[in-house]
Amino acid sequence: MKEAQRFLRYVIPGFVFIIELLAYLLLAGDISIIDLINYGGNTSILISAFLISGGLGFIFGVFYYTLIWKWPLKYWGADLRPLLIDSVNQDLLILRNRSCDNEVSPKLISQRGAFRIVSSFWSLRKNISEELKGAADSRTDRLADIAHSLGTSVVASTFAFGGFCYFHLRGNGSLLSG
Repeated sequence: MKEAQRFLRYVIPGFVFIIELLAYLLLAGDISIIDLINYGGNTSILISAFLISGGLGFIFGVFYYTLIWKWPLKYWGADLRPLLIDSVNQDLLILRNRSCDNEVSPKLISQRGAFRIVSSFWSLRKNISEELKGAADSRTDRLADIAHSLGTSVVASTFAFGGFCYFHLRGNGSLLSG
């Protein structure tokens, strides 16, 4: 199952990049179908494209991770702080600083810190509950992989359009003919 998850997260976004870039170039007339068929007729090129798509997908995954957690776009990522605030207000959860054993206000926790707290709480609960350990945990993993694959594909699509703009504005005639 892990191989299928890696396929979704890395290979598919790489294929999205390759296919979209080729489609843009075909529609703009920068390459022709005949050039593409003659160039892509070799089986080794298809195998290479498959392997390259995995590497490209990994690189796009790194960009996606950086966009979601580091840059100003991080606010588009999951913000679990309201969940922590509600849990503390309803006396379902007490947050304590490990070093000095003082209570910590959930309003002072960063977005990423809230994600870590909720993830560790989920891991603790799934080890206690047989229901969560079975179907719910694998479904959660699949949904997370699909969400990350979609985010990585958005990054790949953006790079495909940027690549198209670069090649199209270069304007050296057909790209595949030599």
